[in-house]
Amino acid sequence: MSSRGRKRGLAFQLVFFIVASASLIFGAAFAYNYFSSKDLVLRNVEENVRNLTLAKVNSIETVLHSVEQLPRLMALMLENREFTREELLSSLYQMVWSSEDIFGGLAAFEPYSFDPELLYFAPYFFRDGGEVVSSMLGDDNYRYVHHDWYLIPKELAAPVWSEPYYDEGGGNIIMATYSVPFKGNGAGAREFRGVVTADISLEWLEDVVSSVSAFQTGYAFLISGNGVFVSHPDKSLIMRESLFSVAEALQDPGLRRVGREMIRGGE
Repeated sequence: MSSRGRKRGLAFQLVFFIVASASLIFGAAFAYNYFSSKDLVLRNVEENVRNLTLAKVNSIETVLHSVEQLPRLMALMLENREFTREELLSSLYQMVWSSEDIFGGLAAFEPYSFDPELLYFAPYFFRDGGEVVSSMLGDDNYRYVHHDWYLIPKELAAPVWSEPYYDEGGGNIIMATYSVPFKGNGAGAREFRGVVTADISLEWLEDVVSSVSAFQTGYAFLISGNGVFVSHPDKSLIMRESLFSVAEALQDPGLRRVGREMIRGGE
C-alpha cells in the first residue's frame, strides 16, 4: 500500500474514532439530561400533588370540625341542666337548621332515662328537601342501644366518627355520623345517659376529591379507615369494594401493601 493510501486509512480511522467518541459523549450527556429531567419532573409532580392533597385535606377537616362543635355543645348542655321535651326538640331542630353541613341530628337516651315510662327516647331531626323534619327513633324493630353509633361512644366515653355508610331508606345517600356521649346531671352526674349525634352527607367529597389530578391519567380517591372506597372515578367501587378486595381480585400484593400504609396514615 502506498503512503497516500495509508494516510487515507489512518485519517478514516481517526475520523471514525472522533465521531464515535463524540456520539458516546453526546449519548451519555443526553441520557444524563433525560434521567435528570425525568427525576426533576417526577419530584415536582410529587410535590405538587402532595401540596394539593394537603389543601384538600384541610378543607375537608374544616367542614368536619365545624360539624363537631354543635353536637359537642348540645351534649354539654344536656349534662348541665334538665331539658323539658319541648326544649329538647327545639334545641335539636336549631342544631340541624343552623348548619347546612349537617344532614340530621338526634339525642338518644338510655332506656327510661329521659322519661321513666319510655323505654326508648331518641328524637331525630333531618333535612327533607328545603325543610327540617323530625321522627322518633327506637322500637322493637330499631333498638338503637345496640347500634355502633350508640355503643362505641358509650364504651369509649369519647366522641367518635362512624365509618361511612349508605343510608338506605333514609336519606339514600352516603353518610357518616359523629356521636358525642353525655352523662347525667345532679346525683347521676357520672353515669352515662346517652349520645348526641350529627349526620353529614359525604356526597360533597366527590367534588373535592375529583379536583385532585396529576397530568392526564393521574386521579385521586378517598378510602375509609377500613380501606373501603368512599370516592373513586369508578362509581361501581364506592361503598362496595375496598383496596384490599381489589388487591385480592388482581392478585396484587403491592396494592395490598399500599392499602395498609394508607389506613395507617402513611404516604
